[in-house]
Amino acid sequence: MIFKSNHPDIEIPQDGIFQYVMSNQKGISDNKIIYLDGNTSKGYTFGKLKSESKRFAAGLRDKVGFKPGDVLAIYSPNQVDYPMVLLGTIAAGGKVTPVDPKYVASELSYQLLDSGASILIVHPDLLEIAIAASKGINNPNLGYFYLGATLIIFPSYNIETFCRCIQKYKIDYIHAAPPVILDLINYSDAKKYDLSSVKIIVSAGAPLGFELEYMFYELFKIRIKQAYGLSEALFVHYSDSNNIITGSCGILLPNIKVKILSNDGHELGTKEPGELCVHGPSIMKGYLNNPSAMNAAFDNDGFLHTGDIAYVDGQGFILIFDYISN
Repeated sequence: MIFKSNHPDIEIPQDGIFQYVMSNQKGISDNKIIYLDGNTSKGYTFGKLKSESKRFAAGLRDKVGFKPGDVLAIYSPNQVDYPMVLLGTIAAGGKVTPVDPKYVASELSYQLLDSGASILIVHPDLLEIAIAASKGINNPNLGYFYLGATLIIFPSYNIETFCRCIQKYKIDYIHAAPPVILDLINYSDAKKYDLSSVKIIVSAGAPLGFELEYMFYELFKIRIKQAYGLSEALFVHYSDSNNIITGSCGILLPNIKVKILSNDGHELGTKEPGELCVHGPSIMKGYLNNPSAMNAAFDNDGFLHTGDIAYVDGQGFILIFDYISN
């Protein structure tokens, strides 16, 4: 059977992502800090993000001949300028291929060739690897703020910096993978920091066991909501603040449908575990230059195979507890 969201469908905006985000439907002040580097305190206000994104887009078009449909690669760790480059590329009509900053030269070369990137934006610390990668490429052209919140960005993660920034910036809403939750539980100095500003933590990336969730609450009295998503589909279900079932990653978001499939491809019902398959407007269009992977990822009805094992309970809550493929 096909499971639908308990929420009513919502209207999907037809604007481009840059136009939609910059339309400022929430009335954000241009002076509001949107992105902030947790180490250096360098930041972008909403007004600066708008103007710098547009300047970057104009520079791509006018200085390097970047055209709509062209691909730009970003080879960088988390960094406060990253959103500006991303939005500026989209404003210029381009596509972005983010590169894992842990990639070595051969892996970087492969992604640049496979994606057809004509521009490469590189973090200074990775420049030597980028130069080495470019030598193997025969390509002469290679060169949360919608809501008005401030996003604290870390170039790299460590538990001490994490706790320090929570205290310094009075962070109230956190996205964290289960290993971060475990770090907080095991970090003996965590109680030395004032974490009282945190109202909720959203855990995603892997299932968070009941024991860890309970242990964390007993230590910090902070509620954890679990969410589920993947690169190909963004978030597809999420725990409502007032209706959290421990161990569940919530109910389906509006406009999202799922089905649970058995090993032989039959649709399963409530409380029957199988592969989770999802359908909705946030699902990717496909894998670039890889039609065979595209065909394997989707069934004939347009549902994306996630490779994760889940089941749906009688109230529409989804529990993820294993995976077929990563």
